[in-house]
Amino acid sequence: MGFTQDAGATWETRLHTPEIQWFGMDFRDENVGLVGGHEFYTQPEVYGIFKTVDGGLSFTHVFDKFGFPMWLSSTEAVAIGVAGQFTIMPLVG
Repeated sequence: MGFTQDAGATWETRLHTPEIQWFGMDFRDENVGLVGGHEFYTQPEVYGIFKTVDGGLSFTHVFDKFGFPMWLSSTEAVAIGVAGQFTIMPLVG
C-alpha cells in the first residue's frame, strides 16, 4: 500500500504484505481507513473488512463479511459485496 503527500508526485510504501490481497479501500482522513481484503496465510483464511488508524502502517480485522468499503459518516460505513449486496457497519473511531 502506498502513501503520497504531494498529490502523487512521490510515493512511500506504508504496508507491503504479499500474503494479504486488498480489493477496495476508502480512507476517512490521512490516518483512518477501511479496506476489503483476504488474509490467506491464516488458518482459517480471513475475509472481511480491515481498519487502520495509523495511515496504513497496521490493520485490524473489524468485520467478517467481504465487500468494498465506503465511509458514510465518522462512525458508519457500508460494505458493497457480491451481486450488489451491502451491509451497514457501525464503527467507532
